[in-house]
Amino acid sequence: MAAQKVQKSGFPQAYAKHEPDAALLAAALTGRTPAGLSCTADPAKGRPGDPRRVRAELIRAFGERAAPTALSGGPSAGRSATGPTVLVVPVRPVAGAGPGADERRGWELAQWAVARAEVLRIAEVSYRDRVWRAGEALGGWSKTSGAPAGGDSVRVRLAE
Repeated sequence: MAAQKVQKSGFPQAYAKHEPDAALLAAALTGRTPAGLSCTADPAKGRPGDPRRVRAELIRAFGERAAPTALSGGPSAGRSATGPTVLVVPVRPVAGAGPGADERRGWELAQWAVARAEVLRIAEVSYRDRVWRAGEALGGWSKTSGAPAGGDSVRVRLAE
């Protein structure tokens, strides 16, 4: 229906078959469906992830409030620590967004990272009690054991 309003097709019902898929994708990418977006990616190929690029993409997509507040590990930004680079992305909902806005915003950020994993060289995304790992056979979210990681933030581990 929305496509018809924009495009004015001679076959207005042609888009109807795509509406269910579009609704599912929109719900995942807007955070209304927790752990609703899954895919597989292969971060083992190529170069390591670039935290500066991930930061710039987050800010471009979500504004300055989505800039990572912490960075650990990796050789970037003058760091000499070994190990994977992990960015901590704060969950700051838009003012006046109503009940549940924190969780929706967190899932929106987390699922954005999953959707961009291949391009940005993201190996793992965690939020609340779930974790997504690139390269896992089913490409879905798994429950983590213990307390939720990162408190009210999304943790993004880059490929090494």
